[in-house]
Amino acid sequence: MTHPTLEKPTLDELFELLDGDLDAILTPFLEQLPKLINDILLGMEAQQAAAVFHAAHTLKSSAANIGGLQLSETSRQIEALGKADELDQVAPLLPQLEKQAADLEQAISDYMANR
Repeated sequence: MTHPTLEKPTLDELFELLDGDLDAILTPFLEQLPKLINDILLGMEAQQAAAVFHAAHTLKSSAANIGGLQLSETSRQIEALGKADELDQVAPLLPQLEKQAADLEQAISDYMANR
């Protein structure tokens, strides 16, 4: 199953729930996103499965909360591999993770510009 970069109905629902203040949830997410990606990369560099697991777990949930389903799914895969201490299988997913993060940032920017 292919997941969308950004599930717009999720942001539409958040917009309603937050009385139009999407910045309240998107700003912290966008600030946290590069740090979480970096934490995964640093965990890989240091071969620390627990660090990879923790960062991927947080990213999985955060991305899902705002409708970033592709990024959430890849993070879920990395999370599972980190938990299983199978970091050799994480490495091929990293370029995909970084591209999906950039794509999600752009999709959020486009969504907000057209709001």
